Amino acid sequence: MLRLRSHFLSTAPAASSLHRVLFLSAAAASPACFNVEDFLITRCGLNPEQALKSSKLLARVKSPSKPEAVLAFLADTGVAGADVAAAVARWLPLLCAKVDKTLKPRIGMLRDIGFSISQISRLTATAPAMFRSPAAISRLAFYLSFLGSFEKLYSVLRSRYCGHLLGQDVERVVKPNLAFLQQCGLTNCDIVKLLLYAPILLLEQDRAKEIVACADKLEVNITQTVEFLKMEVGLEAEYIVHRSVLLSYSTEKRLRPRHYVLKVLKTKGLVKDTDFYNLVCLSEKKFAKKFLDRHEDSVPGLKSAYAAACDGQVPQFLLKSNCETSPHQFANAVVYHVPWRQLAQALGLYKRTHMASTSFAS
Repeated sequence: MLRLRSHFLSTAPAASSLHRVLFLSAAAASPACFNVEDFLITRCGLNPEQALKSSKLLARVKSPSKPEAVLAFLADTGVAGADVAAAVARWLPLLCAKVDKTLKPRIGMLRDIGFSISQISRLTATAPAMFRSPAAISRLAFYLSFLGSFEKLYSVLRSRYCGHLLGQDVERVVKPNLAFLQQCGLTNCDIVKLLLYAPILLLEQDRAKEIVACADKLEVNITQTVEFLKMEVGLEAEYIVHRSVLLSYSTEKRLRPRHYVLKVLKTKGLVKDTDFYNLVCLSEKKFAKKFLDRHEDSVPGLKSAYAAACDGQVPQFLLKSNCETSPHQFANAVVYHVPWRQLAQALGLYKRTHMASTSFAS
């Protein structure tokens, strides 16, 4: 008995060591040891900064089995590794999707629409949220049909409104907005060209109405105003569309004089990041206090030069201080009767020859 007890005690440490090894091995294979951040870097191609940010959103994922299944399926489908990385960075829930119940049916829908594997790969990178529901893919089919080509669809989806386009109900929101734009006199071809610059017009009717209202009230050529904002101020077409109230201000009495003042102050290093829209919307009193009175000592004569510019006389003082060329003049400007057509043309969506030869009723 004593010999048996002695034998048991002598083998206990060995048994304990074996149990520890087995426990540690099990722990190593346990889902609890799944390192999400490392997985995102090594398997999904994210950089450390992206992985650190995204790993917090996958805190509940305790096993690599589902993410691995997603990656394997996408690879077998033909989605490029770089596109997978972009998709995961944009929409992390993709890694938690069910392959059989979600991804396979969605890929099948995309193929039925007519998308090639390479196009599906690009869509996955740009709009991974399309896998969220069949409705999102049905909306893709609608936009593809309306826009007329994959490249135009891809261009629109690359905008910041991608999620809104895939999320908005086509029947309740998009089609009524299309009807409104058509009532304004735009053809489908016109609308497509506008949407490539500002997809929001298809999503928010109030935005479209705002632009129409501004256009209808203008007494000057819209083309001249937009050309000034683009060529001299350096604004993008989408920026102008989103701040369409700019079109309601006089180019000669407000936009150009304030632009000159801003250029002078920037050239002398007195102001840095000043948004042009905010500058224009200031009342005369607030503008004078913030940009004229404050810098009167640093730029003598600025206030009187601004007043002269508002009266249509651009002093050489402002022109010499301007780091660009003299004001762009628009000779032989034609005032068209169609604000929408002018706006579209001015934003770079039409050729002048097409515009001049086409009659268009708003």
